[in-house]
Amino acid sequence: MIRKSGLESSRDFQTGLVQEWHGQTNIVNEVTGECLPDIHGVQLYYGDDFTPMVGHFLPVSKDDNKACGKPYNVDTYSLFTPREGLDYITQILAGTGFQIQSVGMLSNRSIWFASIHLTELLALIPGHVPYVNINGSLDGKISLGGQLFVKKTVCKNTLRQSRELGEQIFRAKFTKNFKAAIDAAKKDIEKLVGMTRVFGETLKKIQAIPASENTAREIYAGFVTTGEKMTTRAKNLTGELVTLFQRGIGNRGETVEDINSGFTQARTRGLEESTKDVWSTFESSEFGSYADQKEEFFGILADDEKRETVRAKGQFLLANSN
Repeated sequence: MIRKSGLESSRDFQTGLVQEWHGQTNIVNEVTGECLPDIHGVQLYYGDDFTPMVGHFLPVSKDDNKACGKPYNVDTYSLFTPREGLDYITQILAGTGFQIQSVGMLSNRSIWFASIHLTELLALIPGHVPYVNINGSLDGKISLGGQLFVKKTVCKNTLRQSRELGEQIFRAKFTKNFKAAIDAAKKDIEKLVGMTRVFGETLKKIQAIPASENTAREIYAGFVTTGEKMTTRAKNLTGELVTLFQRGIGNRGETVEDINSGFTQARTRGLEESTKDVWSTFESSEFGSYADQKEEFFGILADDEKRETVRAKGQFLLANSN
């Protein structure tokens, strides 16, 4: 039976601190590298005399002596195991407050994932601390990837969401130059942790600034309208964003932070009465890259002068729209 979690075979698993929605979590007091199987490359042979196939190996899990992934050639592929991946990211995060909350393997142990919570930022941005998710495969089908995402990975769907919607920290193909590529990514990850800390301090600031429904509507209108008049599409989107400001996930419609969260959720949660395609159409025709929009919008909200300028623009547009 194929399960919605993607934990389909007896070898697939997810280990964490709490039971997740799929009810298949192996609950432990502490998630460590030991929660992942020890995987190594085993020499391949051919012929009746078992002649070694030079440079050809098969990833095998030591706990059950079964293959994980497919054979590889060391001249074109670098084996990077789940334990190595977890060790890699935790070494970079050493000195910061973090907690490994979930690890697992899917597709008969050919795909692996780990989710790390940046706990030291909880005091700054309670309820908004993202996860550092790292994931990859042992068959070369997906590259090694690291993302900053609002959800921890516990199943196939959250893995897909993290890779598609998360802020990409790094990505590296498992080629013979793979080791050099991930070493080069270390600085980007270290920089990201520092940027996240600054983001948290700024988010804490805008959480303390009150905002009414009218303020949210004016700011949204001022930001989504690129011309001198509001299009029908801009009006509709403004209304949808106001709804998310009021009733989006975790929102109460009371602060500037709720304005930011409403805008962010328009992509990750979807518009309340529309489809993702509607947002994508609007995005491509009137905005550009969503990641750039999100960063720009947050910067405006964090700056008192810029925020007031956009609000005043929106107020004017709303007052003069037919």
